[in-house]
Amino acid sequence: GLLTGLIELRLNANSFVGSVPTEFGLLTALVQLNVAYNEFNGTGIPTEIGLLPFLLEFFGEGCGFNGPIPTEFGNLVLLQELELGINQLTGNIPVEFGNIVGLIDLELYENQLVGQIPTQLGLMVELVDLELDFNLLTGPVPTELANLVKLDRLALQGNVGLTGVIPPAVCELNATSLQANCPICPETECCTNCTEVEAEARSASIPAGDTDKGSGFTFLPGTLSRRGLR
Repeated sequence: GLLTGLIELRLNANSFVGSVPTEFGLLTALVQLNVAYNEFNGTGIPTEIGLLPFLLEFFGEGCGFNGPIPTEFGNLVLLQELELGINQLTGNIPVEFGNIVGLIDLELYENQLVGQIPTQLGLMVELVDLELDFNLLTGPVPTELANLVKLDRLALQGNVGLTGVIPPAVCELNATSLQANCPICPETECCTNCTEVEAEARSASIPAGDTDKGSGFTFLPGTLSRRGLR
């Protein structure tokens, strides 16, 4: 916590165990924090990360994090990349994410997040990549996502509780990749790939954090290299 001038801290792909130190919240000059692919199994993401006023990038994939996503992340108004896939995070997607209007990449795939997709995500108008796939999300896909005019990738598949169909205004974004369960894909050419409910239900039974899925549904073609280690 004494390295107050530190700008980048990369601890990814080691064998660290225990928990992420709360003292990281004292590194107030930090721009990038990467703790991805370690073994923080059964511990939460420190709320103190939300105290880093200049943070642009936080990478925490594949760490075994559990518990909720800290609402304090809504204080990270300069954040551009937030990657928390392949964990065991629970609770709702924070509505406070709507404060991060400059966010470009939000990856929350393969967790145990519940509740509806917040309409506040529609305020993140710089968003290019939104990955919410393989969670326990319910309810309709919010029309407010149509405000994300720069969106290139939207991944919703693996959430069996999503209802209705993807709003036409969201389809009209013409994202390069729009993936969802077949029942919520309109009959028009909206989804670039849809997942049959029966198939993704089998995939949903695989424990979160298991990267050797074997089912062929969790990691879709073309995603492995992009989601690889940094």
